[in-house]
Amino acid sequence: MEALLWSPYLVHWYWYLKAGGVSKAGPMTYDAGPVMYAYLVTAMVSQYVVIFGVVVAPILLIVLIVEASRSVWSALVH
Repeated sequence: MEALLWSPYLVHWYWYLKAGGVSKAGPMTYDAGPVMYAYLVTAMVSQYVVIFGVVVAPILLIVLIVEASRSVWSALVH
């Protein structure tokens, strides 16, 4: 998916650099439009989901360990 969205931009910049400037390379004729927008939004949201998971996972793990130790301790005492 990324290759389909990014390759036209990369090819355009390659021809821009090879031709020696905008006047010789011409305008970019490809625009991914909504597909590129959806991809960028998805990539951004997934980054935040990963960051949120990295922050929340250790907290949940500590809570799980504490609750499990409480359960084991109460089972041993009674």
